Amino acid sequence: MASRPGSALSIHNNIGGNGETSLTLEFSDMASVSGHPHHDQGGTGHGNSSSSSSSSSSSLSQIKSHHRSTSSTSSLSGVTGVGSDQKRKRKRREMQPVKQTVHSPEPYIDDFLWKNNGNTTQKKTGCKSIYYKCSNSTAGCTVNKTVTEKEGGGYVTKYRGEHLDDCSRLKKAQLAAQAAQAAAQNGHHAIKKDQ
Repeated sequence: MASRPGSALSIHNNIGGNGETSLTLEFSDMASVSGHPHHDQGGTGHGNSSSSSSSSSSSLSQIKSHHRSTSSTSSLSGVTGVGSDQKRKRKRREMQPVKQTVHSPEPYIDDFLWKNNGNTTQKKTGCKSIYYKCSNSTAGCTVNKTVTEKEGGGYVTKYRGEHLDDCSRLKKAQLAAQAAQAAAQNGHHAIKKDQ
């Protein structure tokens, strides 16, 4: 806020980079406010000084209220930016219905490749559940399976969702690659035996 000519008070309000506000007050000659020369020596001219002091006190109260409003708005603007980031919540995916349930004495082996997606242990029974998602999930397959131990022995496997067409090809390709690697190693060992 700039100073007005003829006022008893001039203000310099600076807002720093960290949001702090500094306020500088400068008092000018009171004679310019009252309109009379100010030659007080030992108590003359008290009437003029009281009127000028009342005008300076009213302008001082305006300055204080202006300073409060600017400092409160600058502090609020810093707070609103932080709060908007904290309101963002993680969206939870809706669980798919169970499409197939398989009971088996050993963990069931199917025609698909799976990635381990965590496990839990039930508190009451101590049985372990292992969660898997399809290895083709990067291509958009949403199928997952849960393999749970039963209390009396055996396993229950639950499948949720439908596989994409190319999901079964991944397992076949992996099996073919493993067979080729095994054949290459067997052929390599056979060559060494001949030598």
